[in-house]
Amino acid sequence: KLLLILLMSADDKVEGDDPVGVDDTAPTPDEQGKKVYIGNLSYDIDEASLKETFEQFGVVTEVILPVKRGSGTIRGFGYVTMASVQEANEAIDQLNETELLGRTVYVSPADQPPTRKYQEKVKEKHIGTELYVGNISFDTSPEDISTHFENYGSVLECSMPKFRDSGRPRGFAFVTMSDEDASHAIEQTDGVEFHGRNLKVNKSSTSVKNMKLFVGNLSFDTERSTLEGLFGDIGTVIDCYMPEDKMTGKPRGFAFVTMLSDVATKAIEEMNGYELDGRQLRVNEAQPKGGYGGGRGRGKY
Repeated sequence: KLLLILLMSADDKVEGDDPVGVDDTAPTPDEQGKKVYIGNLSYDIDEASLKETFEQFGVVTEVILPVKRGSGTIRGFGYVTMASVQEANEAIDQLNETELLGRTVYVSPADQPPTRKYQEKVKEKHIGTELYVGNISFDTSPEDISTHFENYGSVLECSMPKFRDSGRPRGFAFVTMSDEDASHAIEQTDGVEFHGRNLKVNKSSTSVKNMKLFVGNLSFDTERSTLEGLFGDIGTVIDCYMPEDKMTGKPRGFAFVTMLSDVATKAIEEMNGYELDGRQLRVNEAQPKGGYGGGRGRGKY
């Protein structure tokens, strides 16, 4: 019975992108006491800015920001290794429960899992309704969006995802407000022009389901930006991932495009059979590996 319990514990892993995630590898002996965990990070942060934040307390030897497979966006937590235990402790004391890029971050030793108190604070932080704000002009900043929505109530949080490779905005944002303010904001801003574009505002994917599309029979000459632009003409593209061969680095001839469900359904109707770069696209809803509907031409991820 003891052996069975140990085996179950070793294999028991929680999937998902909860910012309360913890690295499944303990700090090395050399890192003991020097490696710091940072939770509830903004999705707009990068390694350079996180390193700069910690450098005011000493020498930073390593920064790790785990990312989501496929999209490349960060998972909401990270690790920073300082040169000494003293510097690590100073950083924890000074940065824990302080604001960084609009979020209250929680900082602790990497070998100590986040406490229940921390988890409760993160949950409390996100009380309210998260809005998806699409069709944003690329020269619009998070501050512009936050200021605009403050006309309709208190903005609890505002983030604007960027592409990790280019650093350019992805054309949408997430705004969290109280339930009542969020409903008022949707009524007042959806379809209304802002910075030269008509905004698309609704409850985010936490309450409105996304759909991942499989796009097959792609030409090897087709670039991700071209594909993203094509589907972007139908609606906002939340994510566009074009797998590459691990050995050659060349495209594998298919991609995955994530959109809101209603827009994705329209994209299937309009794009399936559409000719792009000399090839007729095959477009349908992607299915998880081992899921149903694994017939020919049915993409899995």
